[in-house]
Amino acid sequence: MTDFFQWLSSGSLSAIVLITLFIAFVIFEVSIFVITFREGREITFYPPKLGEKLIDNKSSKNSSKANIIKFLAYTLIGIIAVVILLMVLGPHIGETYKIKHPPTAILQIQGVEQIGETGSYCWDGGCSDVFALLTPKKPLFAKSPFVFTLKLSTDTPLSSLSMSINSASKMKEIPTSAPLRVWEIHRENYDDLSLKQEQTINLQLKPDLYVIILVAQWQQRGDAMYGFLIDVK
Repeated sequence: MTDFFQWLSSGSLSAIVLITLFIAFVIFEVSIFVITFREGREITFYPPKLGEKLIDNKSSKNSSKANIIKFLAYTLIGIIAVVILLMVLGPHIGETYKIKHPPTAILQIQGVEQIGETGSYCWDGGCSDVFALLTPKKPLFAKSPFVFTLKLSTDTPLSSLSMSINSASKMKEIPTSAPLRVWEIHRENYDDLSLKQEQTINLQLKPDLYVIILVAQWQQRGDAMYGFLIDVK
């Protein structure tokens, strides 16, 4: 039940559509009953039928009272039916429209973490093409030689994992007003890493600003490119 209401309040397209349909259903039903009340008609839902307009005031009042009871009963039944339908089908329909993101990649140096910016990826059928490399705006500082830990937030087995370390001065940065940095994708000098979700790597680099590119691929799930930024002193 909690998951259902979390999904309903998520603001996803499917949740909005289902809520809109529910509201439209209630408005339609209320409108039909208002019309029948005014005209003193009798209404039945099975089989669907609107009775003739009554002229006799006494008959009209009796019909209106009967219609009020029917209105309350059918409204309650309708609301219960729609809620059950939403609970059963809602999360499954919502899954179709859910934006799927790859695991988070984290680089840690001396206890300080930097979350990698996700570039192009495909994950569980959902894809996003960025056509550029993204890195955090602020670099993570390190003093060479140093050790850093690389973490991936998933237990899905890796099929490949590679890394490229590049001097920022040799890469072309693309101006942006976003709270991150954008670079042209560099496709050279990649080294294969062990297929572990968490591993420690030793590095010795000259003082400079470096862009680290991480490309990961998971079995039957997808792939992703991540960018990190470190400042070596």
